Amino acid sequence: MAEIIALEDAAAQFDRDRRAFRLRLAGVSVGRIAEELGCAADQVEASLVRMCGGVSPEMRRRTIRLELERLDELQKAHYAAAAQGGVAATAVILKIMERRARMLGLDAPPTGDPLADAMAARETTTDRIAAAIERIAAEREPAAVIEAEIVDDNKGG
Repeated sequence: MAEIIALEDAAAQFDRDRRAFRLRLAGVSVGRIAEELGCAADQVEASLVRMCGGVSPEMRRRTIRLELERLDELQKAHYAAAAQGGVAATAVILKIMERRARMLGLDAPPTGDPLADAMAARETTTDRIAAAIERIAAEREPAAVIEAEIVDDNKGG
C-alpha cells in the first residue's frame, strides 16, 4: 500500500512540475505560479529545477539572455511613467531591477563594509569544487610516508 501512495505522490509531483514549467515558459512569474498551484515559491523553483535538470549550459545561457531581454522590454514600457513620478510604474521598475539583479547574482548579503560588499566576488564552481576536495582530503587519514632513495638509472654502472 505504501508503494501505491508513493507512486501517486510521484505522479502528482510530476504533474505539478509539468504545469509549473509550462506556466514559466509562458512568462508567468514564480510567485504567480505558486499562487496558481497552491504551493510555495521554493516548491515552484524546485519543480523548475527538476524539469530543467538536463538543460545544457548553452540552453541555460540562451534562456537567461531571453529573460533579460523580456525584462528590458518591460522596463522600457514602464520607465517613462516612473520617471514622471508614477508610483505604480516605479514599483514595477523596482521589481524588474530586483529580478535582474537576482538573475545575475548581483545581490549578496552585506558584510557591513560597503567597499568590501561592492568588491565581493561570487564563489565560482571551481572554488566550490576546490573547497570540497580540501574537505574530503582533511577528513581522510594522512597517507603513510614511504622512505626511499632516488636512484639515477642514467649513470653508467
